Amino acid sequence: MNPAISTRVSRSIQPPAEVTTDDLLEPVMERAARSASLMPTQIEVSLQKRSCKLTKLMLLGARGGGKPARIALLGGLDSGSFSSVAAVGDLLLELESNAEASKDYAIFAYPTVNPLGFEPNPAPLENFQLRYAEDAPDADIQFLKGEMQNWAFDGAISLRTSPTVSGLHVRVRSEILAHEVVTPALQTLARKFSIHSDPVEIMESIRLARKTAAQTGRSFLPSEGRSRPFEIEIFVPANQSASQQKEAFCVATLEILNRHRRVFCQAQNI
Repeated sequence: MNPAISTRVSRSIQPPAEVTTDDLLEPVMERAARSASLMPTQIEVSLQKRSCKLTKLMLLGARGGGKPARIALLGGLDSGSFSSVAAVGDLLLELESNAEASKDYAIFAYPTVNPLGFEPNPAPLENFQLRYAEDAPDADIQFLKGEMQNWAFDGAISLRTSPTVSGLHVRVRSEILAHEVVTPALQTLARKFSIHSDPVEIMESIRLARKTAAQTGRSFLPSEGRSRPFEIEIFVPANQSASQQKEAFCVATLEILNRHRRVFCQAQNI
């Protein structure tokens, strides 16, 4: 792991009954207000007769000579996953303050992809995926679809919790990325974190598989076009404490970004 990368924790996560996603994002929104490289966008919308905020933060890293990789960072997918929301905020704080960690990247962060998952009666991710697949007119669906289509991302990293994994587990849609980036990253992380017995799952990357995933809402990236953006889902155990989940999300994402930059971004300069 890059020794320059720290694992700062901006604040401890309180029990869900005492915290909101706005509370968790307050530190990064305050930093964005005075940062030249971190730009926030918040839109207040009505979903199921309730007021919700759709948040996006864009971080522009230093240029290392090549074309910056556009990465979508997705949190708040699984209902009640406050740790993933907090992790997105902490990751942006780290990347904004660490020029080496963010070099060659343009990070587009969406910390609360599934805003209805944080309501008193939380909607599961499957509800969001179904509405996404059906191209529902709901504001949260159209917002994310517009972002995915407009920015032509080189890849997406999603932060997920799962009751079926015993440690860090990564699902990746790229065999090269799995072997060159994800597997060595998890080998490094095994010194500090528990790793699932089957640590890396490779999803099919052929066009038909991508199209099927998009049609069912399991992938948010457009399936059409010549480019094949990578997809990475980082899973942590649902039964871990929120602080453990957040730390695992942050360290794993930073390690993967660091290795991805070394392997792929710098290859543009060769």
